[in-house]
Amino acid sequence: MFHNIGKKIQILAILCTILGCLISVAGAIACWYLKLIWEGFLVLIGGCLLSWVGSFILYGFGELIVQTTNAAEGIQNLQMSSDSQTSDTPNDTGRNGINDDTFRADEDLDPINMPNRDECPSCFSKIGPNDVECPYCGYKLKPR
Repeated sequence: MFHNIGKKIQILAILCTILGCLISVAGAIACWYLKLIWEGFLVLIGGCLLSWVGSFILYGFGELIVQTTNAAEGIQNLQMSSDSQTSDTPNDTGRNGINDDTFRADEDLDPINMPNRDECPSCFSKIGPNDVECPYCGYKLKPR
């Protein structure tokens, strides 16, 4: 029932637009029958526009669900592919390309391999020239 719910919501938005336009046409015909010519045009144009614009929210919600579902499936596929690899492969890295099994926040990282001294070697946040530790992650910086 809830499988592919985003596409079902999008279809519902389209159907609501069509139904709203049909009701507007019926209302316009009723106004014209009662000799209310301008009111009939107003009902026809206004009703169609309102049902069309009103469906944007419903259709957008359906699109949001579709995109969220696609992202969740992609993340799940990435997790399954990374779980299938062994932990000693070079691709099994955690944040910032450092293997999570061997990374510790308090261990010294080699400052020579740092691409930029204005960045923390642990979290890559911007640091000041006189900072003793990273203000974001608390990593103890070596003096220059």
